Amino acid sequence: MIQQLRRLPLPIVLVVPFMAQILVIVSLVGYLSYAGGKSSILGVLAQMQRDTADRADDLLQEILRGLQDANQRNANNLRPIAGQRTQQTNTMPQGVQLDRYLWNQVITSDDVDLVGFATATGEFTGVERNSRGKLLIRSTTDNGGLCRYLVNHQGDRQAQVDCLSSVPNPDFRQQPWYRMAVGTGEPTWSIIDPPFQKTTTYLSVTQPLWGDRGRPLGVLMAGLRLSHLGQRLATMQAGKPGQLLILERSGHLIAASTGEKPAVLPLSGGGRQRLTATRSENPVTAEAARATMRFIQGQQPLQDRQATITVNEEQYAVFLRPFNDASGLDWWLLVVTPHQAYSSPLEHNRWLIVGLCGGAMVLAGLTGWGLAHWVTRPLMEVHEAAQALASGQWQRRVTGDDRPDRLGELARAFNFMANCVEGAFIQLTAQNQELRRIDRLKDEFLASTSHALRSPLAGMIAIVESLLRGTGGPLTSLQKTNLELLLTSNQRLQNLVNDLLDVARLRYGDVRLDPQAIDLRSAVQVAITMLQPLADRRHLTMVMQIPDQLPPVMADPDRLQQILLNLLDYAIQQTAGQQILITAEFLSEQDMVRVSTLDRGPEPAIGSWGQESALAPGWAVLPMMANSPPSLVLEPAQLDSIGGLSLTITKRLVELHGGTLALGDVCGHGWGDHSGNHPENASGDHTMTAAPAIRERINFTIPIAWTGESPTLQIAPSDHWTAPQPQPPTTADPDLLPSHILVVDDDPLILQGLANWLALEPGFRVSVALSGRSALAQIQQGPVPDLLLLDLRMPDLTGYEVIAQLRQTWSPQALPIVLLSERACPQEIVAGLAAGANDHLTKPVTASELIARTRAHLQVRQLQLQQQRTAAEHERKIALFLDALPVGVAVYQAGGDLLYLNSLGRQLLNLDPNLDPSLNPSFNSVAPLSVSLADRLYRAGTDQPIELAQIPVQLGATGQAAVTETVELDRGSKRIPFEMRAVPITDEAGQVTYAVVTFQDITERQKTATILANYSRSLEAEVANRTAALIESNRQLEIQILERQRAEQALQRANQELTRLAQLDGLTQVANRRGFDEHLAREWARLARSGRPLSLLLLDVDCFKAYNDCYGHPSGDDCLIQVARVLADMICRPADLVARYGGEEFAIILPETPLEGAIAIAHQVRTRIRGRQLPHERSIVAPFVTVSIGVSCLVPSNDCQPATLIAMADSALYCAKQAGRDRYCVRANHPSIGQAAV
Repeated sequence: MIQQLRRLPLPIVLVVPFMAQILVIVSLVGYLSYAGGKSSILGVLAQMQRDTADRADDLLQEILRGLQDANQRNANNLRPIAGQRTQQTNTMPQGVQLDRYLWNQVITSDDVDLVGFATATGEFTGVERNSRGKLLIRSTTDNGGLCRYLVNHQGDRQAQVDCLSSVPNPDFRQQPWYRMAVGTGEPTWSIIDPPFQKTTTYLSVTQPLWGDRGRPLGVLMAGLRLSHLGQRLATMQAGKPGQLLILERSGHLIAASTGEKPAVLPLSGGGRQRLTATRSENPVTAEAARATMRFIQGQQPLQDRQATITVNEEQYAVFLRPFNDASGLDWWLLVVTPHQAYSSPLEHNRWLIVGLCGGAMVLAGLTGWGLAHWVTRPLMEVHEAAQALASGQWQRRVTGDDRPDRLGELARAFNFMANCVEGAFIQLTAQNQELRRIDRLKDEFLASTSHALRSPLAGMIAIVESLLRGTGGPLTSLQKTNLELLLTSNQRLQNLVNDLLDVARLRYGDVRLDPQAIDLRSAVQVAITMLQPLADRRHLTMVMQIPDQLPPVMADPDRLQQILLNLLDYAIQQTAGQQILITAEFLSEQDMVRVSTLDRGPEPAIGSWGQESALAPGWAVLPMMANSPPSLVLEPAQLDSIGGLSLTITKRLVELHGGTLALGDVCGHGWGDHSGNHPENASGDHTMTAAPAIRERINFTIPIAWTGESPTLQIAPSDHWTAPQPQPPTTADPDLLPSHILVVDDDPLILQGLANWLALEPGFRVSVALSGRSALAQIQQGPVPDLLLLDLRMPDLTGYEVIAQLRQTWSPQALPIVLLSERACPQEIVAGLAAGANDHLTKPVTASELIARTRAHLQVRQLQLQQQRTAAEHERKIALFLDALPVGVAVYQAGGDLLYLNSLGRQLLNLDPNLDPSLNPSFNSVAPLSVSLADRLYRAGTDQPIELAQIPVQLGATGQAAVTETVELDRGSKRIPFEMRAVPITDEAGQVTYAVVTFQDITERQKTATILANYSRSLEAEVANRTAALIESNRQLEIQILERQRAEQALQRANQELTRLAQLDGLTQVANRRGFDEHLAREWARLARSGRPLSLLLLDVDCFKAYNDCYGHPSGDDCLIQVARVLADMICRPADLVARYGGEEFAIILPETPLEGAIAIAHQVRTRIRGRQLPHERSIVAPFVTVSIGVSCLVPSNDCQPATLIAMADSALYCAKQAGRDRYCVRANHPSIGQAAV
């Protein structure tokens, strides 16, 4: 800790402690001042609330005492009057005297808003003062209403304001306050909701008034509107912050100084409900009520309480005081005061203190900073100069070296040291530049030497390989062994030269990667094929186990191939077993593919490497070698232990792809020392461990070409893949001639090697040239080769210049060209392909790659030639098809040149029949048809030539489809009518490429059309005559049909009227017996299906025979009509039916009517007929007409018939007559069942 403090800068040491002391002192003083002020303010606030509660308590005592006194005074004044006037009735008199007395009680007291008296008989008289200060009299009426009257200045009733015909509880004896007063027998407090007020609530004291016999005469009441009480509280709280509240123990609001009225909501049953204060619209009132209810529910003692609430992030102090008396009041008085009203000065002082503290801190900081700067400025100048000197600013010096003190001595010493360092640095810089120049010359010499060595080495390798393949004849075993040793040595030298060139490129950053999506399985197959001869000589088998679903990897194709070749070569050189296994797995977590090589057999004595490093997300990561330094050049010991310069280059290439390389990571368990160290024994050899059966020689990871779900590669699975054998020449060429290949190179050794390789392949004929001019001469003399292998750098003409001259005559498809160069430089490759080359090969090239590329280009060229022959054959067939068409066909290019014209077209246009455009699809020796025919085409029937723009050929060339039959062609001796059609043919972009025109002689068609026109005109005249006759016939038929329809409609109306008359009684205009029977049968069947009841009423006019004898038959008929009219007026449902059953009997059918409904209708029928008061002097029942009714009801079913229902009704009718008439009897079931109801 002390060491860390010593490292602090000097300005901080001088400023920070001083500022910290000032901050602590000022903050402490400010906090103590603020805390003391806050404590004092809270004490003042509590005392203020206590004083306010005392005044509110006195006010409530005064108001409540006034109400009690008024009620007691009324009881004392009204009791003597009640004793004198109610000795017999025990009731209280009502009238003008009581109104005036109650009125006088209200006007003499400001705190009394309601005085009333409810009698023991349920009557009520009262005087109230409404919210506007107007006095009104309330009094009940005889019919149960409650009326309101105006009052004059003498207390007399004036005009009636309104009158409620009915109130929820018209009997005031049922009011809760009435029953409570009578039940307790003494004065009682209550909150009254009068039935004559919808929104006003009163605080009332009630007192029963007893009579002489101990019976209650009524209940007196004196009340105060709760809103009036709230106004009194508001007056007392005026000009002061906060509010006063009075709550019941139940939580209901009594009054509030804010003017808020106690909320009352109507109930669905007719009553009303008071809401609790916790549901107040005022958030302060609601929160204060919740705090009060928490004290009440907690059963706290009845004493003063204090609480703090928070509303909208503002604090309020709540003072609670219980208020109760012996008459039943149990209230809480609340004084709510906002803290902000009293603490605002304190808050202002607090910010003032904060400002002063901040100002003191700023002042202290500026003072300390100035002092520290003055003290440390010379030292900081020395420090900055030292840093500048360390960063290479050698001209920086320290001022103040003329001072006589210690700082001056320090400045002079520092400047002397800076001068010495600057001189040494300049000398060292010059030496380093010279060393870099020498190193660059060395690298350039090495690269130039390597380039110079590549060509002879490549030639030697090509000649040796050709000799081994039998170019010079059979070889003895000794010759073959010596040639193989020579080939191996040359290949090692060639690899060493390539590695030296790669080292130079990597060192100076000349390597450029071209990442592409590559199929790893194919790349590994190519590497195995190229190294298969080396593996065969060591009797090794290379096995590939790569999944088919492995996604493509992202890498440079050439560099990935180099990496695979180097790693497989390392595995072949190091293994002592018989098999090498190449595996790959997809690492989904890093979107990578890991490639590993494993072998079987004992482990050679080489050191081991550590584990692979972490993978880099989002890119192909190749694991790094743990023990190799990050620089390119490794120590010789490391190179020997790893495997030589090739692995060093491979490591660097892997790093350029963004990853690392790992060696010696064993599948399953370790081999060798994985600690990263190479302990040596006494003899200097590396320490070895036991080797397992399967070892991982080397592994690396490569990124996939995309992120997401791995695609499936359609590659045939194979566990063991070997190099393909040479294939016989293709037979795509019909003449079966060998393919001619021309090889051009200025190096005779390379030229001979390439020629030897190609000459050994069947189907190849090879010719050579030592310069570009010689190659051009051979090609001009002929024959033209099928493939040209051309060196890029030659002394006379470069490969670019040779390609430029050849491409003036031959296209890339007609003469494929493959460039040969010593460097795989991307600029050279791009330039060659841009000049017109088909492919590029880098020397030295292997025999397998050369032969494979050669065969691929030859096969492509043969396929192109075959396609051209096929296309020509198709064009010939199409021309034959078009010649067979019965119309002329012409095909034009977009510019208007004729591309094709069939034979019939040439005949119609009178052209030379020897011309055969079908033999040459690009035939355009004939002038455009639109131009050659412009002066031969006329409008039909005129001598007016057709404009060039209106010819269908021109319209088709502009993208418009055109058809015309109004042209004539002048053939010299005569004009023939032409039909011409033009159709444009467009490409994918919508541009017109061709126009197809068809034309034909329509002379015969026009003659036929003329004949058809004449025949059509004669047919039209005949059809018109026949149509006119047919129209007249149709008119006469429509008249007959209309008359017949009218007759049928009249007949139908007559039948309907007959049917109605057949079912209608002529006298009473109700249904007759037939209509009754049919309707009853229909309803019986319908209700039998639905299972619903059917009721029947049979009624008979009592003593009707006597009525006829007394009043005559016309009056009797009128009586029956009156009865039928009464019955018809009662029936309103469509299914019900009233019928005259016979004589003076009527019937009513009531479907889907239960017995109760039928009885109700029978009662109404009897009542209404009696209500008619038709006179009947001879009736033995009454002096007017009456009826007897029989009622029956059944649920129809298939087991009984409608006659059963009729019999039951008739039996009930007989029963009614036997019982004395003018009544109805009921039978609910069949008499045979034995159940009947009368």
